[in-house]
Amino acid sequence: MQHSNTSSDKPTIKHQDIKIIILNSNLKEAAIDKALKEKIYNTSQKWAVFLKWLLLSMGIGLTVSSIIFFFAYNWDALHKFVKIGIIQGLVVAVTLCTLLLKINKTVQQIILTGAALLVGVLFAVFGQIYQTGANAYDFFLAWCIFISIWVFISNFSALWLLYLILINTTIYLYYEQVAQLWSFPLLCIILFAVNSIAIIGMITKAYIEKVEVQAIWLQYIFSLAAIFFATLGFIWSVMSDIYFELIIITLFTLISYTLGIIYALIKQRIFYLAIIPLSCIINICSIIIRYMRTEESILLVAFFIVASITGTIFTLLHFQKKWNYGK
Repeated sequence: MQHSNTSSDKPTIKHQDIKIIILNSNLKEAAIDKALKEKIYNTSQKWAVFLKWLLLSMGIGLTVSSIIFFFAYNWDALHKFVKIGIIQGLVVAVTLCTLLLKINKTVQQIILTGAALLVGVLFAVFGQIYQTGANAYDFFLAWCIFISIWVFISNFSALWLLYLILINTTIYLYYEQVAQLWSFPLLCIILFAVNSIAIIGMITKAYIEKVEVQAIWLQYIFSLAAIFFATLGFIWSVMSDIYFELIIITLFTLISYTLGIIYALIKQRIFYLAIIPLSCIINICSIIIRYMRTEESILLVAFFIVASITGTIFTLLHFQKKWNYGK
């Protein structure tokens, strides 16, 4: 039996489709801009949907914040079992809402993210009552462990962001409170590896499923974190003459940055072509300042920054024009 062609059955035109048309036709820029505005750029209806989810997310976040302030204001007036009972009841109630209520999947995921935040509040309340510490690494570690199933099952971008923040915080606090033999560059290498693994996981999942990465903003956040820690670790190693960590982070950086540039050229991600050269410029400047140690080195760094930034901008403009108009 054949299905009737309804409006919902019509294929949607994607950015890549318009690029293919541009490369194989003689369309003028005015026609291209019109097609982009009609088919690609967000309309007022799409902005309304965005605001709907934004306000819902803000509502969940403010609700969790109000619960935190409730405990802070009434801390001395509540018995310890009442404190734990209230927050446990809220965690159970919110979790049951996501399971039992027949609501939109996105709404369920946002509510589940709120439940994950409440788990952190539960551990914080427990830590304050029994003085186990609300800023200890094991507090964040337990928080990570107890929401892991929710994170992997829901596969919600905001929940993944919370999860990676907790993992990074756990590792940093472990370095501060327990791992006395770790150097700071080693910490940066570990955090760089953790965030890089998250990026690789997102790209690999999209490749296996033969789709584009859905939450590109989340990938960019992980990329910024990875590049930040790589750059910070490199500068610290150079300035402190910690050569073992310097060799490791240099190798990791060269490999990951090369793969990042290749990925950017294949997927046409201008973001990586901007942020990776910026990191390289900062690293080279740190080498010049550390090993020249002369007044002329400051002047050399200034000229190098101007020349490299200018070259990077022209390169970005070239690729942007090429990818947008096929020229």
